[in-house]
Amino acid sequence: MLLCGALLSLVACADVTAGPTTTTSVGTVLTAVPASVDTAGDSVPETGSVGVPGLDDPDAFCAAWAVYGGTLQAIGVAQAFGGLSSLEIARLEVVASVSLVAAVDAVGRRWPADILGDQSVVLTNLIGPYGRRAQKALTMLTDAGAAEL
Repeated sequence: MLLCGALLSLVACADVTAGPTTTTSVGTVLTAVPASVDTAGDSVPETGSVGVPGLDDPDAFCAAWAVYGGTLQAIGVAQAFGGLSSLEIARLEVVASVSLVAAVDAVGRRWPADILGDQSVVLTNLIGPYGRRAQKALTMLTDAGAAEL
C-alpha cells in the first residue's frame, strides 16, 4: 500500500514539461545471440533528470507529500535502527504529530486533478490512519496543556 502511495506521488510530481531530449540506440534482447544483430530502428528515449520531489518542491502537493513521507521514514528508521525504547519511539511520534497532521491536511487540500480518482482511497486508507494517529497524539498534547506547537 505504501508503494502505491509512493507511485502516486511520483506520477503526480513528475515534471510533464520535461520531455525526451535525445535517443540512444539499444540492442535487441535475445535468448540466443545470432552472428549479426540488426539494431537499426531500436531506440529508447533518454529522459532528463528531474530528481526526487522534496520539501522545497514548487508543487505544493509534492512538498506536502515529502513532509508526510519524510516524517514517517524518520520515525521508522529511528524505530528500526535507533536503539530507542518504546517510550522514546512514542515520544518521537508525539513530537512529529504536529508535522504529520499538517502534512496529511496539506496533501488532501492540494490533491492534483489528474489523480483525483485516487484521492479518497489514499486519504482514507493509506495516509489517513497515520494522520488520525497523529491527530490523537496532537489532541492529547493540547489536552495536557501544550500551547506552543
